[in-house]
Amino acid sequence: MKSLFTALLGMATVTLATPAAEAQISFGPRIGANFADFRYHTQASYVLNSQMRLGAQAGVAANIGFGNFAFQPALLYSQKGYRVDLEDSSPNRFSSHQEELRLNYLEVPLNVVYTANGATGLQVFAGPYFGLALSGKGKEELKYTTGSLNDILEGKYDVEFAEQAGTDNSKAYYRRLDLGATFGVGYKVDPMQAQLGYAMGISNIAPNDRNNDEPRDKIRNRNLQLSLTYFFGAE
Repeated sequence: MKSLFTALLGMATVTLATPAAEAQISFGPRIGANFADFRYHTQASYVLNSQMRLGAQAGVAANIGFGNFAFQPALLYSQKGYRVDLEDSSPNRFSSHQEELRLNYLEVPLNVVYTANGATGLQVFAGPYFGLALSGKGKEELKYTTGSLNDILEGKYDVEFAEQAGTDNSKAYYRRLDLGATFGVGYKVDPMQAQLGYAMGISNIAPNDRNNDEPRDKIRNRNLQLSLTYFFGAE
């Protein structure tokens, strides 16, 4: 996965290095929806059933065109996170854990786009992205049943971003930096562009444990994206 990220970054750099005199440049606002999830590999004993969480994205994008190809960097506010159901049972007990987490990112995708007919037509695109977490919130519900005992606990919590998990049990800890790759398809009719993409996080956003040992869990962002961009100055 890291080699894919490096290859996409190199492709974006080569495209950007094309002489500026040949480029057609336009800028515009981008809005969209995220259907976000985690790819969660854990060594714990529970069953993990994760679901997509709906979020928003908004920001500005540029289109630096060279014939059928274009370099499209963007600066976006992007909501990610997940919904999850955890269950653990035995003959004498049952427990469940429902949780919803929202992580707010400042994100910079660097996509290389191929449009079939230049300014108009079907598109394919790919490129790396860089994300920096700004804030996060979560809520959860815990249920525990054993014999005649039936407990339900509900609560909300804040997220702290760090390389090492802290000692405050009222917070969740994640790494701030998120690196990944995006690819997808779209359609462009100047000045409008609609795209459907899939973003795969490559970096593990689980921090080291409280002893600063490497995390046992591996958590990576996954995000299905639908966006609409209006380019001012497009010909």
